[in-house]
Amino acid sequence: MIAAIALLVFIRPFISEVAFPEVDFWYRMLLLAVFLAAVLRKRYLSKRSQIDIAIILFLLACAASWFFSINKNRTFTELQQLFCGICLFFLAARSTQKEAGYLARTLCFAAVIASLYGVYQYIFGFERLGIFLAENKDRLPNYPQLQDILFRKRVYATFVSPDMLGGYLLMVMPISLGLAVKSRGRARLLYAVIIAVLLTVLILTRSIGALLTAALSSLAFLALQRRFAPRQENGKNRLGVFFLALVVIAFLLITSARLGVLFDPKNPHNPAKQRLDYWRSALGVIKDFPALGVGLGNFGIIYPKYKLPDAGEVFFAHNGFLQIWTEAGGIGVLTFLIILVIFMRSGFAALKKRSGDAIALGVFVGGIAFLLHNLIDYDLSIYQVSFHWWVIAGLMCALLREGAEECNVGHIPTGPMAMAFKIAVSALVIAAASFMAINFLSYLHYRKAYAYVEGKEDSAAASEIRYAIALNPQADGYHFFLAKLLERSLKRQNRDVRVVSEVISEHVRAMRLSPYYSFYYASLARFYLSCGKPSAAIALIRQALRLYPCNREYKALLAAIDTP
Repeated sequence: MIAAIALLVFIRPFISEVAFPEVDFWYRMLLLAVFLAAVLRKRYLSKRSQIDIAIILFLLACAASWFFSINKNRTFTELQQLFCGICLFFLAARSTQKEAGYLARTLCFAAVIASLYGVYQYIFGFERLGIFLAENKDRLPNYPQLQDILFRKRVYATFVSPDMLGGYLLMVMPISLGLAVKSRGRARLLYAVIIAVLLTVLILTRSIGALLTAALSSLAFLALQRRFAPRQENGKNRLGVFFLALVVIAFLLITSARLGVLFDPKNPHNPAKQRLDYWRSALGVIKDFPALGVGLGNFGIIYPKYKLPDAGEVFFAHNGFLQIWTEAGGIGVLTFLIILVIFMRSGFAALKKRSGDAIALGVFVGGIAFLLHNLIDYDLSIYQVSFHWWVIAGLMCALLREGAEECNVGHIPTGPMAMAFKIAVSALVIAAASFMAINFLSYLHYRKAYAYVEGKEDSAAASEIRYAIALNPQADGYHFFLAKLLERSLKRQNRDVRVVSEVISEHVRAMRLSPYYSFYYASLARFYLSCGKPSAAIALIRQALRLYPCNREYKALLAAIDTP
């Protein structure tokens, strides 16, 4: 069992749910299979702890947001990812002390391989990125961000952005530092080399927030080691001091290179100003949706309504806690804060009893680093990164079991209650896997439809997208895809009244499934204009502007229609 869990931990950094959704699907199915097998074993039927209960309450709060979600399909997809992350937590939390140490080492070796790929990317990969951007400039909505990555040579390795790579490395570096302190001889040298590689790649991300968090977490490691480790152990913290010095120097160098941007409040590329703008918009969402939020995964849909005129186009609040509050509401963020309180309390109690064990300290500080970075970024929303947070939270329970009653798994229930638990959890896992499979099949049909459109085979594309809609009728994007496909067919032939009606009805379905997405209203307005119905188009454009008040394109379109 531990080999399967270690495999899941090892391969996670190399699978981006954004870049490789098909691989991510099979990863999640493997994870659920391992979790189901673990549930059927006695050791994984341990008594529920406080942190277990808090995590289950958090999952329920996020699930409750589905009923009030502004896009139920997106929320349902996010819930599937969250459920898998929590399954990984329970797998790691039920590990023995020896197995937890094995998983901690697995985290480090996976991170160093991902980092070495980042070094390769820095040396050879940006030329390919430049060619890709030149060929696809007009097709990439995030082209300015990618251009910035290319211009500044910011390494992102296997992750979606340099900042997310930085957030991932932040969690693993303290664990590597703890293993180095704990080890002797050649093993210590090996972990010192791993730390050097991880730090080098962290610097190459050029992420000011990640470097600042690394410095703070290094200080936390040294302070906790000094507070809890025996006096004779405190003399072994030279590696930690050296690591902190390197991080601080790197932070100062990277920051000094961007002083002109950082201290110019009018510069649109000022990261501090950008985040303040995003947070103000998030607070506006919270004001209107305080209790249950807008549903997981929907900040990017509701954001344009609250976007400041000079703010950037984003899908995330760049603050994990505000992101949870906007999407899962006050109940969701409250339950998540309870998880953090239990995490911190049990960590301090365990370190006190275990006399500052270096590996346990590294796991604890890795979790703290993740939380600190989420104050200024969106690691929690990228499951390629946040999966590791759930692993670390589980490892803390396993490694610190002797120091915290919350992680006591000594009692194993038997009898009818244990059987009922097995049946309930098995049913939940099978249901989750079934929904994932259905969504994945619908996605495959959508991909085929897109490929047919590229090959100008519209009839085949229409058949495939209809199959996708039949499997997942809640996917607003599929309805919109069909509407645009039918609209394109009208341009090649005489306008068929039935096709015109279907174009309108598919637009309307997309709008009903995602009523806050202004682009659907603007698209239908343009179609009405092509049909010679300006009054209907004006009403839709005005609705689009209510959902995205500072959109210049919508304002220009409305002005053009109103002008006789």
